[in-house]
Amino acid sequence: SGSPAGRALARCFAERPEGARALEGLRIPLVDAVCRLRPETVRRLYGKGISLTQARMDQYRRCPFAYFCRYVLRLDPARRIEFGYADVGNLLHAVLERVFSSLSCGKTDWHALPMEQMRERTARILDEYITKVCPASQQRTPRLLHQISQLRRAADLLVGELCEEFSQSEFTPALFELDLASPDPEAPGAPTFLLPDGTPVRLYGRIDRVDTWQNEGRTYLRVIDYKSGDTKFSLDDIARGLHLQLLVYLFALWHPENP
Repeated sequence: SGSPAGRALARCFAERPEGARALEGLRIPLVDAVCRLRPETVRRLYGKGISLTQARMDQYRRCPFAYFCRYVLRLDPARRIEFGYADVGNLLHAVLERVFSSLSCGKTDWHALPMEQMRERTARILDEYITKVCPASQQRTPRLLHQISQLRRAADLLVGELCEEFSQSEFTPALFELDLASPDPEAPGAPTFLLPDGTPVRLYGRIDRVDTWQNEGRTYLRVIDYKSGDTKFSLDDIARGLHLQLLVYLFALWHPENP
């Protein structure tokens, strides 16, 4: 660091043999040719192709070295066992999938869903899910009970908002939890691109919901991805190669090679 505190800390480290070696390692740029992997090593690590998800693409764009450590070397920091934000998102995803995919897409009047019945269905499915992951026989701490109470309110609010959206939109749900790489005939297939050296890069993922709208003989598509955080769509992020998930999914659905 160029700050006085940083320089003082560097001098302190330099006085110790182990610290001096660490400082020397920091001076080697990560893009230095000496630090690059040999082509044969790359082939052994990645095989004949590379498979990427949106999360992996974002990680690579932010820091290629962090991507290498996490997804190639599989180095993960120690984490506490707890019910965190990711678990909340996974639970709400699972509940929404069961609530809406259990309806017959071809016979359901999505513009007039019975609100009370949908809320009862949501509460029942949520109870089943919670009982499965945390049986009543196990001790439920006050903190966990509070989290469950919050999840009930969040799930009820989400389903209510989605039903309200369906009542006002010309789009109607057509597919749920569509796996791009699934052998299912309805799956579009994972988009594949070639790197300059000919290595195929395959993008895979799961679309939460695909809506359609028929108008004047044409079919319009809308891709929905449920988010439990505060992620916002930003053209600046798209220009930087970040958060391309929805665009990749749309590409997979309409691209001529993915009819």
